[in-house]
Amino acid sequence: MSKYVKDNDISTTRINYIDEDFYRANKDKLVYIAKTINDALKDYPHFDGIEYDDVGGSTIQVMYYNTETYEGYPMGYGVLKKDLSNSDEVINEIINDFKKGDNEENIKFQNKYFKDGDENEWR
Repeated sequence: MSKYVKDNDISTTRINYIDEDFYRANKDKLVYIAKTINDALKDYPHFDGIEYDDVGGSTIQVMYYNTETYEGYPMGYGVLKKDLSNSDEVINEIINDFKKGDNEENIKFQNKYFKDGDENEWR
């Protein structure tokens, strides 16, 4: 059982850390989620895609990225239930949060947080 799935239907730059069996069983919905988010944010030049990250239990984090974020850290994430029942909520949350957070002040704050965490080894 591999937990790494690369699929250009979801992202051309990211590897998804999810079980292959889960991915195959839910591919249409996972691709729909990714395409909906990607289409909604295509006019935002700093948007750098999403990835799915199975953190165990009953949820998957849907990480979203900004090209300006320090060292490739995600800008944020939505929490997707493994039964995918909250997919519309997660889609809307990610789109709205990215639009709200894609500004110099927020990125500067996040980058300081990530950099401080790396330098002080508490992140």
